[in-house]
Amino acid sequence: MLRYYSYYSVGGYKDFYLGSNADQFDASYYLSLLPVWEKRAQEKDDTELQKKVDELKKLPSIKVMDEKQSYGMPNAGNSLFSHGGYKLIYEHLEGDTYALAVRDIHSSSKDESGRETPFLFVITSDNQEDVKKLNVLAAYAATNIATFSNMISSTLGYDVEKNGLRFDVAALNIWIDKVIKTQKSTEVSTIEKDLNISAQKGAVSLLLIPDGVPSETAINQQGLIGRSLVAAHTSDILPLDNPQKLISLLRKHYAKQLQDSEKAMSDKRLKELAIAAGGGALLGLILAKMFN
Repeated sequence: MLRYYSYYSVGGYKDFYLGSNADQFDASYYLSLLPVWEKRAQEKDDTELQKKVDELKKLPSIKVMDEKQSYGMPNAGNSLFSHGGYKLIYEHLEGDTYALAVRDIHSSSKDESGRETPFLFVITSDNQEDVKKLNVLAAYAATNIATFSNMISSTLGYDVEKNGLRFDVAALNIWIDKVIKTQKSTEVSTIEKDLNISAQKGAVSLLLIPDGVPSETAINQQGLIGRSLVAAHTSDILPLDNPQKLISLLRKHYAKQLQDSEKAMSDKRLKELAIAAGGGALLGLILAKMFN
């Protein structure tokens, strides 16, 4: 099973269990004002408001996580919510549970003061079949971080009609299934090499560190000292969903080799990267841009 969690601001930041890929409903909700409405309906004997409350109580609910109820999140995952130092991490937590977490996703909602409320999103898996899916998702998220973040943001936000937080679990499950079916590779391409993303017991399969954050800080924040890990800064990753940035990174890195006519090795690597990015059409675009 794939389970979905978030650290999201609704009257202050809270840890939420949102749902799973086994859910059969369209959306789940966190309605923080529901107890207030219910109390008001009872005190004023407001039958219309009570009817509304009763209908809202039937909706699938987003759960607030606490020390007593973690909704399947192992204790080893606590630092994903409580500490930073990373943009993306894909790691083994404990037992058969692995987690993919992405931080600082821009929310479609703002707080009471009109400020941005970036949030964290976590996906866990607890069986071999779903771990294979998470391998693909982790590689996809790392190389298409903007697309991944935008999709997550579009499924989690404020519902005006219900006056609360809504998570469109069905929409996300459909999108994830599409990614799994269409994305065959579990490789993440950097300028220098390709990283194969594969879950391993006790290991951190991928740690993406924000630019400007020392690797030691990220490792210490997440308690990863002594663990096997693959780490890179976000600027090292080739963004397959941003062709202009991709071309800019390649041009900048290979400028000296191209100027010195040391093109053989560069061309070989460019072809490898372009094939990873989607094949011949993109290869032609990249080479044309690079050599013009």
